[in-house]
Amino acid sequence: MKSLRLSFLSIVLALAGSAQAASFTFNVNYFGGAVASLATGSDNPDGQSLLAGDQFRWNINAQNGGQWTVENTANYLFLMAARVDNAAVRIGDWTLTLWNNGSSVFSQTRLGASQQQVHLGADDTNLVAGLVFDSMSLDYLLTSSTPLNPLDDQTTFRGLLPIFGAPELNSISRGITYARGNDNAVPEPGAFALAGLGLLVAGWTRKQRKPSKD
Repeated sequence: MKSLRLSFLSIVLALAGSAQAASFTFNVNYFGGAVASLATGSDNPDGQSLLAGDQFRWNINAQNGGQWTVENTANYLFLMAARVDNAAVRIGDWTLTLWNNGSSVFSQTRLGASQQQVHLGADDTNLVAGLVFDSMSLDYLLTSSTPLNPLDDQTTFRGLLPIFGAPELNSISRGITYARGNDNAVPEPGAFALAGLGLLVAGWTRKQRKPSKD
C-alpha cells in the first residue's frame, strides 16, 4: 500500500511539473507603415497559445531612429492589446511602459484587468500631447480565461503588432504619428538643385577640356 501511495504521489508531482507556467519574450522590430519583423532569438507570438499562469513581455522597438509622437491628449484604446483566438473573459495583470532613448517616459499598471472577446493587453491608456517614444513594452500575466463558448477554450496570440495596428495606424484611437529616422529622410528640394548644378558644372568642364580635332 505504501509503495502504491508513493507511485501515485510521484505521478501527481510529475503532472504538476509539466503544468508549470510558461514565460515568453516577444521582441518585435518596427519600420513604419505596418512593417514589422521578429528580432533574432525572440519567441514568436504569432500562434503561441497561453494558459492561465503564463506571462510574457512584448517589446515593439522603432528601427532606424523612428519615433512616435502623441499629437492629442486623449484616452487611447488598444494601444498595445494583442489579438487572440476565441472569445473569452480574460483576467490579467499588466504594465505598459513607453520608452525614449532607453529611458521610461510613461508607465501604467492594471491589476486584475478584465477583458472580453478577442483581445488582451493594454486597452485604456491616457497620454498627453507632446509625449515622444521609440519603444513600447507590455508585461502581462494571464491569471484566468473563461471562454464564452465552453467548447472553445483557447487563448492563442496572433500577429506581431497590436490588434488595430501600430499606434499611428490605430483607426479606433487616432492622434499619434510616426516619423522615420534621418537615414530614411527624403532630401530637401534644395539638395536636388545643388546636385543638378554640380552635374552641369562637371559636364561643362569636361567639354572645355575635350581636345580639338585638327
